[in-house]
Amino acid sequence: MTLISSMDEFRAINPVSNALKLDIIQPFIDNVEQEFIADILGDTELANIQTQYDDAGGGSVTGSASAIIGKIQKAVVWLSTLQWVDIGNIHTTPAGFQVTVTDKMAPASQWRVEAYKHECAKNGYKALQDLLIYLWSTSGVFSDWEASDEHDRHRALFVLNGKDIQSWVDIGNSYEIYCNLKPYIKTAMQFHVRPIVGQELYDDLVSENQANDVSDDNAILLEKILPVCVFNALHDGLPRLSVIFNRYGIIEKSTAVGQDATDINKPAGNDKLISLRREWQQNAILFENELRQYLKDNADTYALYADSDAFESTDTDDDDGDNINDQDRSVFLM
Repeated sequence: MTLISSMDEFRAINPVSNALKLDIIQPFIDNVEQEFIADILGDTELANIQTQYDDAGGGSVTGSASAIIGKIQKAVVWLSTLQWVDIGNIHTTPAGFQVTVTDKMAPASQWRVEAYKHECAKNGYKALQDLLIYLWSTSGVFSDWEASDEHDRHRALFVLNGKDIQSWVDIGNSYEIYCNLKPYIKTAMQFHVRPIVGQELYDDLVSENQANDVSDDNAILLEKILPVCVFNALHDGLPRLSVIFNRYGIIEKSTAVGQDATDINKPAGNDKLISLRREWQQNAILFENELRQYLKDNADTYALYADSDAFESTDTDDDDGDNINDQDRSVFLM
C-alpha cells in the first residue's frame, strides 16, 4: 500500500491525462516512497502514517497525520511522474519499442519533455524540503521519526536546506542543488569550520543542531558559520555540478533543444566558472576571518573554544585591524 490510493488524489496535485491509470504509475509511486520518503521519515514512522491513512480510508485522514500526508503526497506525485516520464514515453511490445502516433497527436518534442521533467523535479524536491521543514517545526508529534537515524542524518549539516544557500547565493531555492552539494558542505564543516572553532565546540554545535535545540550563543555562531559552509561548498562543488556519472563514465552536462524552443541553454564557459569559483573562494575567506575574529572577541562566551587548541588570543593581533599575517596565523599571504 502507498499514500496515493486513487488517480483523483494524484490529479489534484498533477493534472495528468485521464488516460493515465493508477496501476501504470503505481510502481513509480512505490519506488519514490521508499527512495525519498522513507529516507526522511524512517521506515517505522512511514508505516505509522500508512496505517492511519489505510484505517481512515485514504483521503479522510484526521489528526497529526492529515497535514503531513498532504506534504508527502506532493513529493510522491511529482517525483513518481518524473521517474515515469522516460518509460511512459514509449510502449514496450513483443515487436519491440514503439511510440504512439495518430492523425491528431504525435510524440512531444524532446525539449518539451525535458521542460516537463524539470518542472516535476523542481516541484518534487521543493515538496521534500517543505516536508523536512514541517517536521522540524513539530515536537513530540512524530516520536518514531525523532528517534530515528534519518532524523539525525538530515540535521547533521550546518546548512539544512536550499533556503540556507538561497540566503547567500541565488540557486532558485533548489533543494535538489542542495542535495548535490551535501558532500562539499560536509567537507567545509570538517576542514574549514572545525579548525577555527575547535573540536569540542564543533561537536557541541553538531549535537545541538541535530537535536534542533540550539542555545542563543550557538545560534549566533551558526549564523556566522553558514556563509563559510555555503561559499566553500559552492567553490568545491561547482565542477561536480557540471558533470554526471553514468555507465559511459564522466559526462559533461549540456542541453540539446529543438528548433521550436524559445530558450537555449548551454553550459557556462570555463572563464565564467573560474570567475565564480574565485569570487566564492574570496567570500569564503572573508567569512572565515569574520568567524575567527568573532570567536577571539567573544572567547569568554564560548568556554569550549577558549579551552581548545583552536583558541587564538587577541593579544597576538597586529595593529592593522585584520587577521591577515598576524603572529598567530600559520599561513603568510602575499
